Amino acid sequence: MSVNTRKLSSRLPNVMGACMLASLSLLAGCDKSAQDNTVADTTTNPNDTVTTNNSATNTSSVDTVEASTTTDVSTGVITDMPIDDKVVSPNGYRGLKFGQAVTPELMDKLGLVTPNFAVENESCYFTYFKDMATAESKKDMPVASVIYQIVDGKLALIQVTDDTVPFYTGAKIGDAPAKVLAEHNNNLYYEVDKYSQNGDIYNLIHNVNFTINDGVSLEDYLSSGAVKDIKLDNKYGETPLQIKYRFDGGADMGAVTLAPTDWDNDIQSKLTGKLTRIEIGTTEAISLVEGCS
Repeated sequence: MSVNTRKLSSRLPNVMGACMLASLSLLAGCDKSAQDNTVADTTTNPNDTVTTNNSATNTSSVDTVEASTTTDVSTGVITDMPIDDKVVSPNGYRGLKFGQAVTPELMDKLGLVTPNFAVENESCYFTYFKDMATAESKKDMPVASVIYQIVDGKLALIQVTDDTVPFYTGAKIGDAPAKVLAEHNNNLYYEVDKYSQNGDIYNLIHNVNFTINDGVSLEDYLSSGAVKDIKLDNKYGETPLQIKYRFDGGADMGAVTLAPTDWDNDIQSKLTGKLTRIEIGTTEAISLVEGCS
């Protein structure tokens, strides 16, 4: 099966060079965080499930949310996941949900950085919580451990680049690929990054809330975006969502793409590197190669 998420770049507006520079500068150096977000009170029951109770206090005017979730250890499937202010999940993060309209007024209310739209493209831009910002020591460039991508006025993607930010699957920055594969029961697609040399940078991609119909490849669906080609499981709304795990330090796998059915022991043993970035969002946003293009 061929996975080519780059074909969707034409489906979203391209950003002029100055805009891309401004957006990408916000992303640069996002490997440090001033926050220490943790998930508390985790226990394992006799039925091989992990039950987590989270009590989150938001410092940005979003109400506190009590969350209780159950994970099937054998499959990595998360069930009944409510919004949790301190866990990035298919339900969003810190009060923002995928598909939610994001306006300058809302950003100001929640404590998000409002972009300079004289430079940024209003149809596609990045923002982050002011209280999650850090300062890059050399350039003094504002960055953050969690970044939101807004497309056509709605939340389309959440990006995590710091190991202190909990992710709902249990994955965290710095993990080995074997751990991420196990968390998804090998249900991941592999693709070499566009700018990679011999597979040193690659992505593992997971379909969060939908399956591809028989006879349709993931590449076909991503190219067409036809809803008829997939089946939603209705866990997290009607917007198809994906996760993209980016790894650095990979090796030549002898292939540019791999499907979930390709993960035999020999191929898995060749995966190297560590997790440097997690993205969760709409299939269109996940398919973008760089920034908004």
